[in-house]
Amino acid sequence: MKIKNIILVISFVAVFIIGIFLGPLIIKPSQGYKHLNYTHDWVIEGPTAPMVLARDKGFFEEQGVTVTIDRGYGAADSIKKVAAGVYDVGYASFDALVKFLATQPGQVIGVYMTMNVAPYNVFVIKGRGIDNPKDLEGRKVAYGAGEATYEMFPVFCERYGVDKDKINWIPVEFAARGSMLKAGELDAILQYTWTGYNTLTGVGVPEEDIEHWLYDTELLFGNVVIVNKNYMDKNPDAVNAFLRAYNKAIKYVNEHRDEAIETLYKYYPIINKDIERRSLNIFLDTHVFTPYSSEHGLGYADSNRINAVCTKLSEILGITKVSSEVVFTDQFLPPFDERKTT
Repeated sequence: MKIKNIILVISFVAVFIIGIFLGPLIIKPSQGYKHLNYTHDWVIEGPTAPMVLARDKGFFEEQGVTVTIDRGYGAADSIKKVAAGVYDVGYASFDALVKFLATQPGQVIGVYMTMNVAPYNVFVIKGRGIDNPKDLEGRKVAYGAGEATYEMFPVFCERYGVDKDKINWIPVEFAARGSMLKAGELDAILQYTWTGYNTLTGVGVPEEDIEHWLYDTELLFGNVVIVNKNYMDKNPDAVNAFLRAYNKAIKYVNEHRDEAIETLYKYYPIINKDIERRSLNIFLDTHVFTPYSSEHGLGYADSNRINAVCTKLSEILGITKVSSEVVFTDQFLPPFDERKTT
């Protein structure tokens, strides 16, 4: 018994001493910091680099917050989880947010419009008789019911004068679309800008043979940072701190793209660096650093454009129109001097 007691005492003393020296290192991230749980909308990929780099370089800690980053399982899922308080902050497509708030207002709101141009595209292979969007009429186009690229297609039709009803719509599993397009079993596919390139080059289509058309560059927004409203109301400083760090990271990543991909690879070594570098370049050059952000600064969305988007979505989705103040607030954005792109 005495030997057991001695061992217990020694063990207790050892743990106590270790706690003195290692304890501060273990608990430092939470001492004096506000913690936020963040969910992405999909897998960790090139466009996720600003969030990962902000954590890696200590941008969040500089602002007094720490952040846990989790992958997502679709925009709708991310919105539901943030609205329910499972996550404090998330990332989702703006149209999915509007769709959710049309029936469940007041639980979640957008606070930083990362992508001021939506990433929806029609992809074709050059030299097959589809030289402009109007040529899609009478052709076979793959789609998935409920997918944003399909639901938002009326915006594409309006811009390019395409009759949606004259298209031969083919329901196809996402993973099969690239190979079917290459084989000529399809004439076009609907995908995100960077995903379309990755899908087609992944099945052997040369990048120079790929043609695509964006649905829109002036109406639809892309992805937005969202926050749980209850968390926002109770922790406004934490939300502001999170956005200042994220905004700083986006600007840093724009100037240090190779470093950003290396940082992403350090935490997620399963990624293909070349593919994700291209994805990041497309994300930044086509959807983030645009004429709109040059005028208004990163993260901003003006109420007139938001209302126009909400009106259009109510028309094409048959949902209740959502007002701009319900879906987005700019009160937590960093000052314009921090958000300006030049």
